[in-house]
Amino acid sequence: MNALPPTQLGTHLADRATAAAVTLRTGGSGVVLGRDDSGGLAGVALFRPEPTTGVLVGGIALAQLVAFRSLAVGAAVVVETGRPAAWQAFVNLAAGATGSITTVAHAPDEGPGTVDRPRLLVVDADSPASVEPHRPGGWSTVLTAHDRASSWNAPLLAGCDVALLHQLAPGEARVVATALNLPDAARALSGQPPGRVAVASRAGWRSVSVQLTEVERWLIRDLVR
Repeated sequence: MNALPPTQLGTHLADRATAAAVTLRTGGSGVVLGRDDSGGLAGVALFRPEPTTGVLVGGIALAQLVAFRSLAVGAAVVVETGRPAAWQAFVNLAAGATGSITTVAHAPDEGPGTVDRPRLLVVDADSPASVEPHRPGGWSTVLTAHDRASSWNAPLLAGCDVALLHQLAPGEARVVATALNLPDAARALSGQPPGRVAVASRAGWRSVSVQLTEVERWLIRDLVR
């Protein structure tokens, strides 16, 4: 038998059955959104052991991008929307006949998911009347998507775990900064170029450069509001 090279971790011998049972988990909850300022991959912890709520401000294209990239980590996606025609082509092409993503008029509360099969409910909310509270379970996320930020959805922003923000107007940026208690961020949030998305919470925010793949451009076209 050839000698194994020494390592800082030491060497452990095992039979084939034991070795085959060893798995490496790399998190599974991070949805890659783009790249940070240093060029590294920037993910969003969209799925967590505890129930998670998110708010997206920036239009249907960004909501579809997040839904599509959530499919890549094994999520089951449900879209609650009053404008199904705006989603239908995307849903049909994104998952085919697998049923991994569906649209409904009114979604029930999400039950718990798992680390390998988290659940994402996208609430496409284009008016105050369209927003009803949902109670997600563990490894389950409710992402409420708004076309714009205003005083009526500020309470949702204030209570969310994560916010995804794209091309905010100055007035929207002030609403978001106040809701998330980030008073010094308003000007910077409104100055983000079209290809960048702000990932924010009450703990702070960061800017992510988003580039669509060829498949995503085919599905979504452009990331515009």
